[in-house]
Amino acid sequence: MKESLRQFIRVRDDYRCQYCGVSETDTGSELTIDHRQPKRQGGDDSPDNLVYCCHPCNEFKGNYWRTEPEFCLLNPLLDNRVEHFREQGEGMLLALTERGANHLRVLHLNRPELIAHRIRKQFYALREAGYQATEARMGAIEQTLQDILRQINKEFGL
Repeated sequence: MKESLRQFIRVRDDYRCQYCGVSETDTGSELTIDHRQPKRQGGDDSPDNLVYCCHPCNEFKGNYWRTEPEFCLLNPLLDNRVEHFREQGEGMLLALTERGANHLRVLHLNRPELIAHRIRKQFYALREAGYQATEARMGAIEQTLQDILRQINKEFGL
């Protein structure tokens, strides 16, 4: 595969696995390119058939290719994942459709390492939201203090 095509796929897919969502920075290395429809099953090297993915997802998927609607994997370039599964508070993905359940099962998207990864992401998101809320509250307190000081200065002619 030409390096220019590989780089195009990396950028298009935002440097993340299109199956499980981990990024290069999460894994500490570049990911791999997967043929959604394996070459052995008639797939080609066109960008529409290539996705950036992590090594575990690529290995779990292997040569899997089914055309029956409930058994074919989601197309990361076309399908909206939130219609097929959602993340629960404890990091597990819950299937909402048969196709979503099959996708989760084939790719092992509830493997312990991914659950731990999702929980860490939830923790960091909550922590960041807490920081932002604290900064906003501090800004409001500072503004109130400035208003009070202006009022005091005005009343005492300072």
